[in-house]
Amino acid sequence: MFYRTFTNTGAYIPIGNRCITCHEPPLYTNRRMHNVGTQADHDLERHFDTPQLNRVYETPPFLHDGRCWSLEEIWTLHNPDDLHGQTNDMMKEQLNDLIEYMKTF
Repeated sequence: MFYRTFTNTGAYIPIGNRCITCHEPPLYTNRRMHNVGTQADHDLERHFDTPQLNRVYETPPFLHDGRCWSLEEIWTLHNPDDLHGQTNDMMKEQLNDLIEYMKTF
């Protein structure tokens, strides 16, 4: 799931919408600022640092403002425009697979 290039419907996922584009090994970050659609009304910025993902599952809360207490919430509650990786088409089992894979970092 982390390296996927096509959605479940067979649509091509543009390079900029893939996990690996912003979270590149070995630290799983490109150390750049990105707009991933997670800004709140009170945020002054729309672009945020790409965090490294090594041992990320051990360090909740997640997102720039700590609003997510699980990795799943990032994609199920805070990715309405599919800007934080193209994941809105993923089934629950696929998200679980992605999270399990991230636990290997």
